[in-house]
Amino acid sequence: MSKQWTIDDFDLLQYILVDLNGIPRGKLIPRTVARRCLSWEFPTICHVMGSSADLPRHVNEIFGSNFGNGLVVPDLDTLAELPWASRPGCRVGQVLCHMLYEDGRTEPTSPRNNAMRQIKKLELLGFKLRSSMTLQFTVFKSEDGQIVSFLGGNNHQSITTYSNIGVENIMLDACEQLRLAGVSVETWTSGVMPGSYEMSLGVSDGVKAADAAFRLKHGLKAVMAKHGYQVTFMTHPCGTDIYSGCTFRFTAHNAIGGNIFHDETAGDKLSALARHWMSGMLQHGAGLTALCCPTVNCYSRLVLDVTAPKHVTWDVDNLSACVNVKVIGNDVWIENRIPSSASNPYLVLLATIAAGIDGIEQNMMCPDKFRSDALKVPQSLEDALVGLQTDKVLEDALMSLLLKAFLDIKSCSEVEKFKELETSDDKSEKTRQLEDHLYLSRI
Repeated sequence: MSKQWTIDDFDLLQYILVDLNGIPRGKLIPRTVARRCLSWEFPTICHVMGSSADLPRHVNEIFGSNFGNGLVVPDLDTLAELPWASRPGCRVGQVLCHMLYEDGRTEPTSPRNNAMRQIKKLELLGFKLRSSMTLQFTVFKSEDGQIVSFLGGNNHQSITTYSNIGVENIMLDACEQLRLAGVSVETWTSGVMPGSYEMSLGVSDGVKAADAAFRLKHGLKAVMAKHGYQVTFMTHPCGTDIYSGCTFRFTAHNAIGGNIFHDETAGDKLSALARHWMSGMLQHGAGLTALCCPTVNCYSRLVLDVTAPKHVTWDVDNLSACVNVKVIGNDVWIENRIPSSASNPYLVLLATIAAGIDGIEQNMMCPDKFRSDALKVPQSLEDALVGLQTDKVLEDALMSLLLKAFLDIKSCSEVEKFKELETSDDKSEKTRQLEDHLYLSRI
């Protein structure tokens, strides 16, 4: 059992709000001050900033609101030590927070809060979510903003332990530091290209899987910096053949602990609820892709990586399906394999649950698995945003204001900026520079 921390255990506390890109926003507060006052004022726009701090200028409810402050309230159940930031005489803790307006209403643009709303909705149906995430990433050194070498680069051989020679101590330190922060890394492995790695997290309840993925992302950046390396969750680092994804693996249990996706009498062991849930995910495939692959750079993976999903399909033990099913004894697990490593784990969780619940509530019929005539996965962020814009179920799950902010930031601060380079004489170089600026160190 993990330690139950209190504010008095720490000398310095990070109060963290998660924005729409999964980037931490917040402030540092000494223990002596935190004791006197648990909640703090902070700008309400913090949830809806772009990766380079752009704002949703066309959303009047946000941009025309005079940028007022909200009240940041900590979720003390998420209090954890950040061992990579602590030192003798100064223990640093982190707590995830939500925000209230001055009149006590919940500020509606928090990805974490809205993910928790979907979990609550699932629980009201009598089901309890169990899930985990596997994230891929790139570890490198850079000069003048460009990658010049990779962790373990000279020893690299695709998906073999030879690639780990000389890397073990660094990775072991990272896993231990994450464990002390309450993040359980079950396995790690090298990927198919130099500098590419993958970590799989332990199974947890409710929103904790997204919390763990969020902390893994930002913990790894801090730990690897101490070893002289940088970490990026940018899907396709420019000039490489790396394509990093994220797998969201989940199941659900009923009140007596039974796996609701399992049916012993079915030939493939899949229950009607499993089929309805998968149908919902396929039905909302375009909007789901926009939330799970939220950068222009993400679509290099969907287009070029042979193992990435190409069609909106499901299958059993097929890593190239959008929705992959794992049957392990009496347990059935469903995998959402659309997400990019650059995805916000809270939006991945939110969208997957919302689509699944809609499939259950609408009794959607599940199509045949891995159909060759299935729709293609959106080939660009612009295409995916069109699908999200008209998806009323995902709009309800996100809350209308967060959806408007997401669409505005992604359209104006990303898609349009890349379109402006289309007629440039040195389009390739300027595109690379913009991708590195927006994603390499920020995601």
